[in-house]
Amino acid sequence: PIREEQAPPTPSPIREEQAPPTPSPIREEQAPPTPSIRVSLLLQLAEADESLEKKEKAYNEFKQVLDLEPDNEKAALHLGNLALGLNSPKEALSYFEKVLNRSPEHLKALLGSGKAHHAMKHKDKAYSFFQKAYQSDPNDLTIILEFAKSAVEMNELDKAKEALKIAAQNNPEDEKIGIELGKIYILTQEADRAVKTLKVVLKKNETNKETLLELSRAYQLKGNLGQAIKTVRKIIKNSNEDPLLHLRLAELYVLSGDKEKGIREAKEALMFDKIASNESQEIAVKIKQWEREN
Repeated sequence: PIREEQAPPTPSPIREEQAPPTPSPIREEQAPPTPSIRVSLLLQLAEADESLEKKEKAYNEFKQVLDLEPDNEKAALHLGNLALGLNSPKEALSYFEKVLNRSPEHLKALLGSGKAHHAMKHKDKAYSFFQKAYQSDPNDLTIILEFAKSAVEMNELDKAKEALKIAAQNNPEDEKIGIELGKIYILTQEADRAVKTLKVVLKKNETNKETLLELSRAYQLKGNLGQAIKTVRKIIKNSNEDPLLHLRLAELYVLSGDKEKGIREAKEALMFDKIASNESQEIAVKIKQWEREN
């Protein structure tokens, strides 16, 4: 058979040569953050950790700030307060001193120094710092409370009372100021003023345990044992978890002449599961004393 001539193969299209890939630009290495930027970042991180109660982590971060900037007041102040919270008052004092060396009138550093000295049982030094802070700002409620408590410990009752009276007039809604003023009136044997002051506080919070307890003492000072007993029973009704409240009630029963009722109330206090050994011993001693006298 006659063979048909095959058509010559179609030439494949000519490929255009691809250009070689463009080399990627050379990356410049980023410079490490400057010390000031590192300080700023560390401060933010430390404050965030402190707010999350990660105290030891925050403490280490604030220390890193001081390594970079030894005169950073903010870090030193935070370290002082953290050291106080970690029961290291001597170390706390060193940080507050660092702040006061640069800013002698720094209120928070004065307050912190007072707290550190108080924790170390240096009552006279604590009072000196609290007094200086109070003289610098007699309107700061935290400073007023610390100054007044310290003044009481130094037996400067008139100074404590005057500071709290002014604070109570300017801040009638503040419960803590009212309670501390009531305590001062009890210490200065001003029963009527103590009762009046504490009843004003009680109107804001009728179940406040501390207010009611101090009010019972004010009534006792006034000689109104019936009202004192009624007040303590109200505390127990609201929160029957403290054996020492039953002891307090027992003491009032005994003072009112009803030793048998007092002994029964004290024995009830011993029935608490979570009573501390020192509390148990105190109550047992009272019971024996009253039984001998009965």
